[in-house]
Amino acid sequence: MKTNTTSIEIVTPDDLRSIIREVILEEVPKMMSPPPVSQSTYYTRKEAAKRTRITLPTLDKYVEAGKIKAFRLGRRVLFTEEDILNALRELPYERFKNRRHAK
Repeated sequence: MKTNTTSIEIVTPDDLRSIIREVILEEVPKMMSPPPVSQSTYYTRKEAAKRTRITLPTLDKYVEAGKIKAFRLGRRVLFTEEDILNALRELPYERFKNRRHAK
């Protein structure tokens, strides 16, 4: 059977100040530092269309179809570089045939 024991340690006021000072010096900088920010680059619709070399209407169709992820920040539509690169890897491409040589 366990018994709960309580121990009391006598601390001098100077020791207590020292303990409190150490805790404050450790904890306050953690509370004051801003949260980590994502290092992603964000693009507007125009920038994303230029980066992917497609027109704005095509970009809008891809977003609507879920082929390229986008998110809204107020009235702005933004794209992350990672989402653009993923879309470029996943979107199928077609080779255009040279129409002059088609028989």
